[in-house]
Amino acid sequence: MSSADVPGDVAEMKRMAGQMEEDNPRWIVLFGEYSRQFVAFPRFKVRSGTVVAACYAKALPPRMRAVEERELPRPAASPPRPEGRGDAYGK
Repeated sequence: MSSADVPGDVAEMKRMAGQMEEDNPRWIVLFGEYSRQFVAFPRFKVRSGTVVAACYAKALPPRMRAVEERELPRPAASPPRPEGRGDAYGK
């Protein structure tokens, strides 16, 4: 079924889902025509069955961030700079 075959509001929701997926490349984002929910599936390794859903488009990205924060490894912190040493320019 093409977007032209879908009523306007559903087509717009699917467009919004596509935009969210483009903005969040770690996720596959869909709009469920029958569930009327935005649903996101992670493209990264997570516990089996991890799916994020929201009735409103604005509610989905914060939920996606929460999963990322919980499941993705955090980058290592830079070691503290020794006292009395400046940057590369000697300041």
